Amino acid sequence: MTNHDMFAQAMQSLRGETRTTSEIRRAVLRAFPQFNSGSLLPNDHGNGNKGRCWCVGTKGQIFEPIQPALYRVLEFLESDRLSRERTCHVPKPARPAAAAPLTARSQALQGQALWERITKCLDDSDLPNWRDRIVRFEQVSAVKDRLNGRRWNDNEIFRGVLLAVLSNSVDWSRIEAVRPHLDQLFSDFSPVEYAKLSDEDIGRRVTWFTEHQAPLPRRGKHLKMLVGAAGQLCQLSREHGSLQRFLDGLLAKNGADPKLLAAALGGVGSGHKLAGLGIPLAAEALKNIGYDVAKPDRHVNRATGCFGMVEFPRWRDRDGRKAPPPNPADLMSVMQAMETLSREAQQTVTFVDNAVWLLCAKSGLRMSNADLTALATNISTTPL
Repeated sequence: MTNHDMFAQAMQSLRGETRTTSEIRRAVLRAFPQFNSGSLLPNDHGNGNKGRCWCVGTKGQIFEPIQPALYRVLEFLESDRLSRERTCHVPKPARPAAAAPLTARSQALQGQALWERITKCLDDSDLPNWRDRIVRFEQVSAVKDRLNGRRWNDNEIFRGVLLAVLSNSVDWSRIEAVRPHLDQLFSDFSPVEYAKLSDEDIGRRVTWFTEHQAPLPRRGKHLKMLVGAAGQLCQLSREHGSLQRFLDGLLAKNGADPKLLAAALGGVGSGHKLAGLGIPLAAEALKNIGYDVAKPDRHVNRATGCFGMVEFPRWRDRDGRKAPPPNPADLMSVMQAMETLSREAQQTVTFVDNAVWLLCAKSGLRMSNADLTALATNISTTPL
């Protein structure tokens, strides 16, 4: 079944309606969970895209673009004959970072086989206690607690947000070392108190991190921006009775999907974006308070790209440890890919996400793109 066929079947009940890209994505993935999220592109089935499907300009065209990320589902004509004869355009994958020898046939590992290769790599490395380290991150236990009905108060939720911001572009092991002192430094993580901080107050805290060998990038710019987010959170708590109630409502509006919740809190134009947070930091904050979702940061992005799980069309330079330049759709694809891998590995998304992060991060194995590609490649001696 082609991508066009899956789009067409998933859209049958929505003919004549106007839908956002997110709504279309959810409808397709509900009907076809196996659909490659990286190829889930409504604009390929509507006017104006260079990589268009065969259906564009015919009676089989599925979408009419209304404005960016908004489409009308047309009264398209299905044609089994045409869909059998033609396929949707799929972007040509970029050249792998480490090509297999011409005399061998290589195949990217997927699912359980890939997960077994990841865990073996970590087991055989200089991180013999990597599982215990993931446990110490406290995210896996938070996911279990949430599944068991735990609720987070406002200070605990802001703590999750603040720790996410501290994880941005730093060696996390240095933040781990000072973590026991953060409660006092940040007034028990009160969003009310944080919202009152002046630039001078933030500067003193940035200096504290430097003095404790945990310097923050860009002079703590994200801590300054977090003052605005703290004010937003205080307002949301007043409006909804608590931040947990706000998150409950926003999650429900997004189909109980934590990936879409992260996009709502970190995506530009979502109407709920928190100051200083993009989608990766929003996902990390949600992990800290028990939502089972992956953080699509530079490490996990390049890993999923090297593993062949997500295609990044703009990732032309894969030397060393260079990460792909993702757009919001790419970030959603990464989160979906990690969710799929975790399901096949029979682990929580959070656990798998942290394991993949340890492969790449400075405080982990810091594997190169070539090493990641080789890790996920099964090479046989069958001649081509």
